[in-house]
Amino acid sequence: MKTEKLRMKEKVAYGLGDLGNGLMFQFAQLFLLKFYTDVLQIPAYWGGLIFLIAKFFDAFVDTSVGAFVDSRKHISKRGKFRPYILYGSLFLGIATVACFITPNFGETGRIIYAFISYNIMGFFYSVVNIPYGSLAAAMTMDSGDRTSLAAARNLTGQMAALLTGAVVIPLVAIFATPKIGYVTTVMIFATAGVISQILCYSGTHERIIDHTPRKKGDGMKSIKGLLTNRPFIILSIFTILSVGSMFLKMGIQLYYFQYVLGQVGLVSI
Repeated sequence: MKTEKLRMKEKVAYGLGDLGNGLMFQFAQLFLLKFYTDVLQIPAYWGGLIFLIAKFFDAFVDTSVGAFVDSRKHISKRGKFRPYILYGSLFLGIATVACFITPNFGETGRIIYAFISYNIMGFFYSVVNIPYGSLAAAMTMDSGDRTSLAAARNLTGQMAALLTGAVVIPLVAIFATPKIGYVTTVMIFATAGVISQILCYSGTHERIIDHTPRKKGDGMKSIKGLLTNRPFIILSIFTILSVGSMFLKMGIQLYYFQYVLGQVGLVSI
């Protein structure tokens, strides 16, 4: 275990990981439903249902990926978490672009394609993001440095949200049709996202590797403990409401600007 202070260069590199995640994840969250209804031309009902089912799938995938990564015994010189960022980012970029492709299928085929492609993207997002979230604890034991890493991650995540919100609609409008505009723009964002994540991988180092043997826990006892833990329940309800309201706003804002205000370009402002 090494305890030297982290350099600013490494903190910036760590932050670039969330910039890369955000450029792809925020793109999908902000524009995919609009793409489904206006370009892929599937009913809004099915678009919303795809998102709903995917969230339950994501909950299972997140837990499974976390357990799998935590159970790794043979750790290479690349580290325990960083290889997932290196290898998973390319697949995440491809999967993100695939979500914005318009196949020449009937309505049922397009719905099935949207459902499969979005869930594949969610899977690779978990493969990259879960280890990325754990990486900070493996980089340093210093509480000040960990705070700096969290601040760097939050800053770059907000930058990704700002870029996607401000740039995507004007970029899409440059092209002849929204179909071409969306897929070209998402390719640009996915490429930038993958590069950011590779820079995160190359610029960070894991110094703290936990070799303590895993102990099998009592799953049902843990679940019962959570369900009777009042602070946990309160925090869970707060998280559901706050994150739910955020995604509600993200999902309807494009429709609001286009159909209520009549100026979809205002979303950038």
